[in-house]
Amino acid sequence: MPPRNMNHESTSPEHELLHDLTALRLAFAQNVKAMLGSALAGVGLAPRDEFLTQTRLLSRLTDRVEVLEQRVTALEQAEP
Repeated sequence: MPPRNMNHESTSPEHELLHDLTALRLAFAQNVKAMLGSALAGVGLAPRDEFLTQTRLLSRLTDRVEVLEQRVTALEQAEP
């Protein structure tokens, strides 16, 4: 088997095939992600980051409501 030239390896059919397959895999992944995103948007599902943001907001609001309920109870008990 003849020794391979390093410059020849970078343009070999195997290298080009590997490059093409990698590009195809990335394009496929992007297309699938876009298709799933639009399909899920039609169903009304939110992206994970939006869901986590809304969950944190709900938690803070729940805490505030509990504090306000305690204050209202304390004011009601203080009335004659």
